Amino acid sequence: ERARMAAVESHYRPIERKIQQLQKVSSVFQNNVDRLSSVNTSLVGFHSVLSEFLSGVKAASTRLDVPPPASASKPKAANAGPKPKQGSHRASAAVTSTQEEPQVKERPAAPAPKASARKGKKPAPEEPKLSGPQQAQQALKALVPPKFQGEGHLKQLHRALVATSKEDEGASLAAIATATMISKVQLEEYLTVLVRCNQLSKHRAQGLKFCVIKGSVLDSAPGAAELE
Repeated sequence: ERARMAAVESHYRPIERKIQQLQKVSSVFQNNVDRLSSVNTSLVGFHSVLSEFLSGVKAASTRLDVPPPASASKPKAANAGPKPKQGSHRASAAVTSTQEEPQVKERPAAPAPKASARKGKKPAPEEPKLSGPQQAQQALKALVPPKFQGEGHLKQLHRALVATSKEDEGASLAAIATATMISKVQLEEYLTVLVRCNQLSKHRAQGLKFCVIKGSVLDSAPGAAELE
């Protein structure tokens, strides 16, 4: 009986060793997986920060060209009589004194009207008119949270809306990202905001797609559905 037990133990002992080795390898593999997960989390956070930085740089590089206000023409002073030349009274007095005819008194020249009384008020400069895309962005500013009310975020939100409106049956996340050149991480945040503001709707007919809701800010002004 002892010999049989010894034979059984000697038979299963190599298998037990292999199982122990497999456990050690599995433990090392699990540690590597945990490290890779930590690295992936760090990369995702870095990508999100980089996307916000690039959006800020792009917003800072854009410039809004505002037409100059129409120059107000100053009204000319009317009825401004000619100024009397110096010495005119002296010359007339000398001429009349040499003549034998009775002297005729000259009427004093009417004083010239003050220029300040004749000047009219300058008309107020005309405010520059906003284009269709600018009006849509202003309408978005009143709907989105304060975090997205900057000029750069508003332009990106409007760009995402316009790209979505080009697809009649809805646009996927990948299609919108390709059309707008916005990173997928930042684009997901923009689309979530637009859905909450009742500008977009999403459905899963053939994958997740987004559609522009009727009555959105793209309908607020002519040309609002076009890019700047």
